[in-house]
Amino acid sequence: MNGQSDNAAWSDTILKWLPVCSAAEGRAEEIICLRGLADFIEQAPSDVVSLLGSMSNRTEIETLLELGATETVAARLIQASPFGYLVSQAYDGPACCTVSLAGSSLEVHFSCSSASLVRIGATLKAIATTMKPRDVALVHDNPMPN
Repeated sequence: MNGQSDNAAWSDTILKWLPVCSAAEGRAEEIICLRGLADFIEQAPSDVVSLLGSMSNRTEIETLLELGATETVAARLIQASPFGYLVSQAYDGPACCTVSLAGSSLEVHFSCSSASLVRIGATLKAIATTMKPRDVALVHDNPMPN
């Protein structure tokens, strides 16, 4: 496979996994999703790794997952990501995250019931979107004002 097809295959995998994460309920399902996302990050093509900024220590991630520290794990997996983001959550409602891609007017949105998963989900969706054609759902190209 070449780099472009590796990127597309990885993007497809992420975009298929995110609905599973979006539907996760409870700590056990959050941990399953985070472990899966950590696996996908470890298997990411070099273009994806460069967008993430660095790779996390998998032993540390597993230790934190065993402790149930899901928010810490989610933050560590994307700690060097250069994307801006905004997270909001209404009382007793889903968490929503918008990620702004560096150097672009693209914004990617992701929502789920887990505050732990929402930012990593939005960030990985943003990266997957940069690897795919512009027709990915829920991606908005907002023109920047002059």
